[in-house]
Amino acid sequence: MARDPHRYRLTRAGVLNVWQYDEQVFTFADGRLLLRGTNGAGKSKTLEMLLPFVLDGDKARMTATGRQGSQLLWLMSDGASGTGTRIGYLWVELARVDASGEAQVVTCGIGLRFSAGARTVSTWQFTVPGAVPDLCEPDGTPLSMPRCKELVDSFGGSAFESPRAYKEHVGRLLFGLQPQAYDDLLRLLYWLRQPQVGEDIDPARLVAMLDEALPALDDDAVRQVGEAFDDLAEHGERVEKLAAAAAAVAASAAVYRRYAATVVQERAAAALAAEKERAARARAVGQESAALEQVVAALEAAETEQRAAGERLAQAASRVQVLESGPLARNQQVLREKQRRASDLTDAAVRTREAADRATARAENGRA
Repeated sequence: MARDPHRYRLTRAGVLNVWQYDEQVFTFADGRLLLRGTNGAGKSKTLEMLLPFVLDGDKARMTATGRQGSQLLWLMSDGASGTGTRIGYLWVELARVDASGEAQVVTCGIGLRFSAGARTVSTWQFTVPGAVPDLCEPDGTPLSMPRCKELVDSFGGSAFESPRAYKEHVGRLLFGLQPQAYDDLLRLLYWLRQPQVGEDIDPARLVAMLDEALPALDDDAVRQVGEAFDDLAEHGERVEKLAAAAAAVAASAAVYRRYAATVVQERAAAALAAEKERAARARAVGQESAALEQVVAALEAAETEQRAAGERLAQAASRVQVLESGPLARNQQVLREKQRRASDLTDAAVRTREAADRATARAENGRA
């Protein structure tokens, strides 16, 4: 698995006036440190003093075996001179190159004060940006806690008297972890640090420890994931319903498509028939229009002829009136009157003759 190129890596570690060390600096190679020596030379003790102790400040878990509860007291008293106090420091330096290419260095340290009279060891913790500062006075004695805090403040660092607050700060600063997740990581580191951890590996126990080392899931994240799964399930149900609806719509659409095609075909046929009827009627209208134009022309000609006949009739009437008022007309009238009277006289003569004939006939009949 490729390592994160931007994570912090151990570069140096130091021990100042703790156990049998006066001052010692260890240099790491690409985050790794190899200590060589015979059994009993102090390799395990040195590592116990530095890691993971300097990363959490928990005095109770300093020893790898966990059997010596007064480990820190023993380290500070062993090699101490006199019956007064002894001050020492443990520190680790880490460095990285961030995503922007800028080099960053952080130093985490723990100060220890041993009181020979009270047989106690008090601690304080600090982090500073950059390399470890000089933790000694000009005369070479380690800085007291107040002087150490002043020095840390001058470098823009953070000082603590609570191991818990220090641990939470380091977890966020170096690993970006919340307290619970950092506790899980430290528990795994302490377990892996045990001297015989690689001699008798129990796969089930290893899996359990690795599982415990996993960061605890955030409640909000779990809730959000649960809600996401619920939403996904609801979305799946909606998709199934939509798929069923789509299938039903597709089936209905097929039926409706056939129905629509039939209706369109019928309406298209009706439209074509109507168009044919319209065209026929348009032709008939054209023909009738032509006939109408002929009738109108004939009517206009008849009206013209009627007006001419009227004019001729008026002229004839005028001439008749002129003739009737002339002498010829009057002679014709007298002649007609005489003819009427002659006819009347003829009729009377005929009647008289007939009466005479009847009278003669009666007379003859009487003489016989």
